[in-house]
Amino acid sequence: MDSKQLEKRKKVLLDLMNDKIYVPMKIKELAIILQVSKEERPDLELVLNELLAEGKIEISKRGKYKIAKEKTVTGTFVTHPKGFGFIEVEGRDDDIYVSEENIGNAFYGDVVQATLISGTTGRRQEGRITQVISHTVKEVVGIYEQSKHFGFVIPDNQKILQDIFIPQECAKGAVNGHKVIAEITSYGSNKKKPEGRITKIIGHISDPGTDVLSIVYAKDLPFEFPEKVLNQAERVKDEVSEADMQGRLDLRKVPMVTIDGEDAKDLDDAVSLEKDGNIWHLGVHIADVTNYVQENSALDWEAKKRGTSVYLVDRVIPMLPRRLSNGICSLNAGCDRLALSCLMDIDEKGKVIGSQIAETVICVDERGVVRDSVYGKLPEGFKLDVVSQKGNHRFQVKLHPVERPLWKSGQREKTLIISDPHGDLESFISVLRNNGVIGKHYEWTYEKNQVIVIGDVFDRGKDVLPIFWLMYKLEQEAWEAGGVMTFMLGNHEEMVLRGNLKYTRSKYKDLATSLGMEYADLWHETSELGCWLRSRNLIQIVGKNLFVHAGLSKEFTGMENTVAEVNEEAAKSIFLSKKERQELSALSDSIYGNRGPFWFRGMVKDEEKCRPSTPEDVDHILKQYSVNRVFVGHTIFDDVTAFFDGKVVAVNVNNQKNREAGKGRGILMKGSTLYVIYDKGKPRKFLYQ
Repeated sequence: MDSKQLEKRKKVLLDLMNDKIYVPMKIKELAIILQVSKEERPDLELVLNELLAEGKIEISKRGKYKIAKEKTVTGTFVTHPKGFGFIEVEGRDDDIYVSEENIGNAFYGDVVQATLISGTTGRRQEGRITQVISHTVKEVVGIYEQSKHFGFVIPDNQKILQDIFIPQECAKGAVNGHKVIAEITSYGSNKKKPEGRITKIIGHISDPGTDVLSIVYAKDLPFEFPEKVLNQAERVKDEVSEADMQGRLDLRKVPMVTIDGEDAKDLDDAVSLEKDGNIWHLGVHIADVTNYVQENSALDWEAKKRGTSVYLVDRVIPMLPRRLSNGICSLNAGCDRLALSCLMDIDEKGKVIGSQIAETVICVDERGVVRDSVYGKLPEGFKLDVVSQKGNHRFQVKLHPVERPLWKSGQREKTLIISDPHGDLESFISVLRNNGVIGKHYEWTYEKNQVIVIGDVFDRGKDVLPIFWLMYKLEQEAWEAGGVMTFMLGNHEEMVLRGNLKYTRSKYKDLATSLGMEYADLWHETSELGCWLRSRNLIQIVGKNLFVHAGLSKEFTGMENTVAEVNEEAAKSIFLSKKERQELSALSDSIYGNRGPFWFRGMVKDEEKCRPSTPEDVDHILKQYSVNRVFVGHTIFDDVTAFFDGKVVAVNVNNQKNREAGKGRGILMKGSTLYVIYDKGKPRKFLYQ
């Protein structure tokens, strides 16, 4: 039965089951109704199984077939600038993908109800939005574009995918190029754009300060204080009274400075440093705002509402009225001020041997200045300081020339193989240090041996950046020692570099936002690490062993591209969007597809949806590349696991749990013999050899 026949018979069955008079039937009953002969019964079963796999029908416990019930979910809709979106459902690990044509009139942040689409073929469940339960976006900030009889507001927020139609009578005199605030009056439909009315003209995009004001309005920042709050601030005295100083430690004779930018007006903290014999006395002094902001006062409630001062390019929106923030609560030079001070005694070795926190009176002697400097050229001997989030791991990195590693090389005396660190620096360092790869100071100690990491440093853990820099550092040190440090690309690298941040921790996205950038831009190919990542291989052969992140399918290898061609094509396309990759070449499209080396699980998963490899497939691939074994990561297992009589070895394990439980962390290859390695203890001989 060919594909056309299959689709035709599927339609016949669906039409039958969708009929109002249809009652659930067993396969024998369906065969009788459809006049299917006994010889054709297997074909009927095949068609039914196809419909079951697609989720279009379901089978009861009694073996009766019927149309599958539509499944619905409720969650928060999050859009992507490229036109599609996701529904985040509480309690569900995976988001639901919504294509552009299935969004309806939903906006970013809306609470929506969606029907799950059966027969989803991608890696993620798809859905169709059927109802918007509540809209979150009530108004938008954007640029007004005027037409003869109407206009549009193009939202600044790229997550709002639709332009807002503005009738002429609702334009409030806005003209082309005006930044405006538009209230949404109708959210539209598939055939009709959302409609709104302009409530405020912020200014023209060419006017100074308009862009900053746009941010203020878009983020709903409260840049004006209520009259009650201002009146309360006015009643605060400009100078510290004798009564306020009573009971406080007087530090006004201790020399101290503030360190802030030249244009700063609110000086929050100061430092002091004195030496007495072999002891240093360090003081950190914070303005005591609580003396002037009484609990549950109007000032207190307004400060709680604001949470913090907001620093914009050309202005500051303070948490407290300027009379306080720039006056009595600011540590201005030459003025007595109330403070909370942390006073520390430090010995010559840098150890804190005593400390106290005290309410104090201080007087800053002078104002220090912090000046930013950007190197046009890095100074000779420049080293980058790298530190983990907890601060317990620190090392220096010297930049070095970046080159693509050889895709084929001989096997070293010892080769250590691990996979998928996912930002867990603690576990990564532990396995390297306890297996003799690095020393106490994070230096390469593995002599002329080799380490291979099979992809996926991004983006779940807390220390993605330090892991990349550590491997970058070890690569050069290994080369100088005659050894090899190899990192290969994984699917999480390809996701992040093309801007898919589904699994990325918020801390990384927040960092990018604070810099006014997209997270993927921090890894752009012109950056040092971006250039380094682009030079990594996707497939690598060492001796008689092939390494690839996920696996190799017969469809992909059937294209008969060389390893060098695959690696070069991955380098060309790693920063491109999905559409751009598809347009680049058939090879590029296949590299990133479900059957490509970034994603294919069929070598280690026997599930039907993975379209698993057969022993014949594996043997053919080994012969094609002239290797005896394939090592993969990507798919997680409780311990290092072998498949196909040891011809395929999966090394991806739960790094943290396996470290804590004393389970296998990876493979040590010595000649043709394999050993399972741990964080501590002797390696054990791998069962499959």
